[in-house]
Amino acid sequence: MLDTFANTKSGSMKRRVAQFLTVAPCPACHGKRLKPEALSVAFEGLDVADLSELPLAELSTLIEEAVERATGDLDRTETAGQALDNAARRDAVQQRVDAGGSAHAAAPDVRKTPNHSVEKLAATARLGAELVNRLRPIIELGLGYLSLGRTTPTLSGGELQRLRLATRRSAARPLPRSSTVCAPSSSAALWNPGRRCRPCACSPRS
Repeated sequence: MLDTFANTKSGSMKRRVAQFLTVAPCPACHGKRLKPEALSVAFEGLDVADLSELPLAELSTLIEEAVERATGDLDRTETAGQALDNAARRDAVQQRVDAGGSAHAAAPDVRKTPNHSVEKLAATARLGAELVNRLRPIIELGLGYLSLGRTTPTLSGGELQRLRLATRRSAARPLPRSSTVCAPSSSAALWNPGRRCRPCACSPRS
């Protein structure tokens, strides 16, 4: 029935089959369309589906705050929550086996890296800073209200144009000549103090 509904080219057949179909959220992912394993990973208390629904401006602020905390923690200590070295890891595995646990690396009772380990703090500081740098041009061009969950077909022509400008700007490449005139707010955002790109040919005409 699902195959018929998806592949039939007959409108009447599609309407007939639709009478026997209902739409309901998946009980496993609750409509997030991701496996439980993917949803089990959280950043700042939000899973990847929740993060993809945040406006880009709010997402950037969230990441910036996490980067500041991670950088501060790294500056204060270099050993807090540090992962086990090879010798300590072998001892931990042996202790777990002696206690009746499993020696397999993927066992459910295996030691997990602490949330505030040096490795995770460093990853948050480095990757988070890179994400903020990529989001900043998009936000400065007035697209901070968009979310990562927005699909391309739902974007307007102006939004697509500004996304292309932001992509070139973040890559420090010259902006293309365009027949479409940018909005004044977008053109002004192109001229930030960093001067990361050459003058745009689509600046407002007098």
